[in-house]
Amino acid sequence: EAIRWFCLAVIYAQALLSMYCIACIQRCDPGAIERTAETCLPQPAEMAAWLATPVADRGMLPEKNIIDGSKSFCVRCWLWRDPVGKESTAAMAGVDRFHHCSKCQRCVEHYHHHCTYFGRCKTGTGWRNGNLRYFRILIGLSFIHPSTGLSVLTAGLLQSESWPYWTGVFLVGSVACYIVGALLLSLVACYMRPDAMAALLRKALSKETSGNDAPVSMSAIWYGKVSSQ
Repeated sequence: EAIRWFCLAVIYAQALLSMYCIACIQRCDPGAIERTAETCLPQPAEMAAWLATPVADRGMLPEKNIIDGSKSFCVRCWLWRDPVGKESTAAMAGVDRFHHCSKCQRCVEHYHHHCTYFGRCKTGTGWRNGNLRYFRILIGLSFIHPSTGLSVLTAGLLQSESWPYWTGVFLVGSVACYIVGALLLSLVACYMRPDAMAALLRKALSKETSGNDAPVSMSAIWYGKVSSQ
């Protein structure tokens, strides 16, 4: 009886943790930069000249953002993205810390990817800020949940008379589920990082990889560590 309640507690605890992470992903600030007097002013000379031009003669907005030292002006959001006064990291310093999401149509800080399933940008650095940390926990739970279910089922089957047969069936099924899950996760990683995957394929097809190059893992594609250049 004690084992039964323990198994139920573990299952419900993991379910509550998953629900909490989903709620945090939806409600946590993704690092979007709001339009304020401080972020929109002063306007760059190029943009001020564009506004001063008659509407019939304006043409399209400039395609490239305006870079001014460590800050940049997004011509689509019409605001300055300035890292001054904010926590800096070696991996994402200066203008590289900001990205204009083409799905959300807004600028965010410490951009990782836009999740189509949650409809939100995933942003953050490590486990300190943003909603990316909760997304990573969900990814980890996607592997822990099947393990928990398998353990509970195995514990129940051991009390059955035909436990050898059913235990073997569940073990084989669990291995198959893990393999399919890994393949699906790889496909999701390729979908979210198409630029990195394209770079990896070009590198493999061109056979330019030397013997000193380290192999590129799927985790490198997932976290965007493969250059698209």
